[in-house]
Amino acid sequence: MVEAEIKYDPFEGIEEMRAAVAAERPPVAPTEEPAEDAPEAPVAAPVVVGTPLEVALAALAAKRYEVETGGIIVNGLPVATDDRAKTLLLGARLEVLGNPTLTLRWKTADGFVALSATQIVAISSAVRAHVQACFNREADLSALISAAADPASVDISTGWPS
Repeated sequence: MVEAEIKYDPFEGIEEMRAAVAAERPPVAPTEEPAEDAPEAPVAAPVVVGTPLEVALAALAAKRYEVETGGIIVNGLPVATDDRAKTLLLGARLEVLGNPTLTLRWKTADGFVALSATQIVAISSAVRAHVQACFNREADLSALISAAADPASVDISTGWPS
């Protein structure tokens, strides 16, 4: 049997890939820094094109995401529920499951707080319940929208968890 050494270079061809990507990009004009007192430009909502049903379901998904990632209050503590915060909280929960005496310093909108393992588990459970409640509400409204003669007539602004 002949043995061959196989060498793998994960960066092989990277320069060619970078050049190909750069060639596909349009040139970017330099931008000026806005004045410190300039008002922020409003962010326009994405325009959804499609059937009335598709538009209504897209608006519903956007509303669910807005509520899901808007944060919650757990025992008086403001807790972020954006995707990054949920990932960090999951990591903290996994850490304290292996070390139940651990206390972590957690950054909130109000500053740093010390959280015990019990508090981290309770907060992560509350966040998970909030996220699930948002998806449950979306599912309920999705069924109503899909069954409606006029999908846009379904009120998607109420009944969300807070």
